Amino acid sequence: MSKLFVYGCSFSMGFNDFQRKKDPKYSWPFLLSNYLKHPLVLRSWAGYGWNQIKTFIDNDLLGYVTDYSHPKKGPEFYAEKLTTKDIVIISPSYFDRIRFPELTYDDNKQMHVVAKYGHSIDKMAKIQFVSFKAKVNLLNQAGIRTLGWPWFGYAKDMNDYNDCPFIIPTPDGGYSFQRWMEKNPQYHLVPGDTHFNEAGHEFIAEYFFNYIRDGKTLDLWR
Repeated sequence: MSKLFVYGCSFSMGFNDFQRKKDPKYSWPFLLSNYLKHPLVLRSWAGYGWNQIKTFIDNDLLGYVTDYSHPKKGPEFYAEKLTTKDIVIISPSYFDRIRFPELTYDDNKQMHVVAKYGHSIDKMAKIQFVSFKAKVNLLNQAGIRTLGWPWFGYAKDMNDYNDCPFIIPTPDGGYSFQRWMEKNPQYHLVPGDTHFNEAGHEFIAEYFFNYIRDGKTLDLWR
């Protein structure tokens, strides 16, 4: 059976609406899975960075259970193997969100390692940007229908996707959904918070569905 795999951070899940249960059914991954009639495999969690997201993708390519400790109750990831029947939607989160799945998820420990051993944040962000594009391209070359959507480019040269045709642009043609959200406060969770409210989830789910259904997108997957 074809499934919809969604990878990302808090922008790829139902987040921070305390009036509803975790991962509410109104959030865009659930709505998109209903539009596509594909069961949802949700791999997103708040605060995740690209290195963590990429690890979950790799585990799903092999059909492994994602074993990742988190000081707060995180998601329970069961074994699901990616196949060429599936559709994959990936957000890399912030490129300057440097997280290492090899370390216990603790901000102080992560920041300590970055500060002590890391390159500049600019250089590390660029490495993650290139890695994200390469992963999206490679998944498509392997026959897995994959689209990426970038939340924030971080630097001017991190908005160039000429070498990665599988990227969903913002409705106004850019490559930063955060900047697009800043221009559309009607979709903010609360004023100044660019997480999606219910209307935002509904808009993005329909927007992604129409993008997937569009003939040009389908041509990329033929």
